[in-house]
Amino acid sequence: MFPYYRTTPGFTCHPPRGDWSVLMSRHPNVLIHGPHDVTGALVDALTPFLRLPIHQVTSGGFVSPPACGTMILDDVDGLNPEQQQTLLGWLDEHASTETQVISVTPAALHAHVQDGTFLNALYYRLNVIYLEVSPSSL
Repeated sequence: MFPYYRTTPGFTCHPPRGDWSVLMSRHPNVLIHGPHDVTGALVDALTPFLRLPIHQVTSGGFVSPPACGTMILDDVDGLNPEQQQTLLGWLDEHASTETQVISVTPAALHAHVQDGTFLNALYYRLNVIYLEVSPSSL
């Protein structure tokens, strides 16, 4: 069973009968929060529903988003301020392009936004769908 998804704090709901193809068919940006082994399993399960080609990068290797497909950005909480500005600028400029961003983080990004180490605007652009997973979720 897949974990719940949350669009606003305190509000939970389930996709219809686990049909992730409906949820992912619009190719929204997704923020996944949880331990690496569990988030990795979730990304693997979602892979058939992602836009191709799939580009997987870590925050340390991030230079710029791909022109099309899906970018899976591991450890998004590790983006430095310059990388955050680059990604935000790209998202603002290419809002209707053919690229989907799946951001994965073991840390609660909202806490980083509150302490000023992560851009508020970028957080909301990446957090179209929020999935919080735990070892018992999958």
